[in-house]
Amino acid sequence: MRETLLERSAQGERLLDASAARRIIAALLAIEFVDELVSGLLGAAWPSIRAELGLSYAQIGILLSAPGLIGTALELPLGILSDQRRRLTIILAGGLAFTASVALVATAGSYGWLLAALCLFSPASGAFVSLSQAALMDTDPERHERLMVWWTVSGGIAVVLGPAALAASWSLGWGWRAPLLAMGALSLALTLAVALLEPPQRVVTRSSGPSLLKGLGEAARLMLEARVLRWLVLLALADLVLELLVDLLALYMVDIVHLSQSGAASAVMLWRGAGLAGEVVLVWLLTRIEGVRVVRATAAIAAVLIPCMLVFEAAPAKLVIVGLLGFVSAGWYSVAMARLYTELPGRSGAALTICAIFGVADGLVPAAFGWLAQRAGLEIALGLVALAPVGILILLRRPGPEPEG
Repeated sequence: MRETLLERSAQGERLLDASAARRIIAALLAIEFVDELVSGLLGAAWPSIRAELGLSYAQIGILLSAPGLIGTALELPLGILSDQRRRLTIILAGGLAFTASVALVATAGSYGWLLAALCLFSPASGAFVSLSQAALMDTDPERHERLMVWWTVSGGIAVVLGPAALAASWSLGWGWRAPLLAMGALSLALTLAVALLEPPQRVVTRSSGPSLLKGLGEAARLMLEARVLRWLVLLALADLVLELLVDLLALYMVDIVHLSQSGAASAVMLWRGAGLAGEVVLVWLLTRIEGVRVVRATAAIAAVLIPCMLVFEAAPAKLVIVGLLGFVSAGWYSVAMARLYTELPGRSGAALTICAIFGVADGLVPAAFGWLAQRAGLEIALGLVALAPVGILILLRRPGPEPEG
């Protein structure tokens, strides 16, 4: 049995016993679980939210885009600050803000209210969830890819349960608001549990880092280095499939395929369930094959599947393809994010700041797709998503040695 995990602290390097490490890892994975539970529920609830609040595609695009941009601006200093100060305070403050934002989304009665709630949710998730991910990566720098896969497995379980919880709520006549309120209560309980973790300081404390301004400048410089930029672009392309396509999937199933709202929620749940299965398989694969090779092979498959989903008319065929897409795209984020952390050893907070800087431009994408869907149709907008796996293939086939991780 492994007895210790290396942990860096303000006082130097310490050894963390195995039982404490397991508690810490479990708490960090639980934070990701709650975050994705909320995201999975919201993704399946968009048709109901759109109908209840009278939203257009353009407004939905803004709801998916503006919060990310605002959150990115507020998240920029978080990674740098977490590399020079205790992370616990930031994580707990993020947990309280996360709880408040979920409650506000659940009680939103207008477009403006919902937009404000989501604009709080984005930076709250950055402080609560993203810094927890960075802390998880610091528990064992030699196992970044496998830890990232376990992180996404935890989230994958949650995003399957999110649509399932929404479908159950509909069947009971409770609508989409009741399960969100329950998620808010769950996030508050988890925040309190993390605060009581003994000793929490040892988990979320980092060694001294550069000043805020110097750290931001260094992050901007690192972002332009080819070894870092490669994985940032790959993450952005993966997000088109793993985030944007899934966010719009329920609307596509209702408006184009003409499924019921519960049927659309089932389609989202199918994607998430297949993605979870893919992540579990990836845990096994990573002991036998390099993660980059897995991403390359699955991107080639996805480049064929996405156009097929849009072209085939039969709903059962579309649903089969949705499941296949969820399965093959499962490891893209895990591998790319793990490689980014590996490229920046000992600077997990800086890695988050770099992602935030790069995300300023990336955050405009949902609004652009919403605008295009409003004018050219949802199918045309989603057709452009088919270019994402092609871009991944081009990126991973560039000449030169692959980064070691």
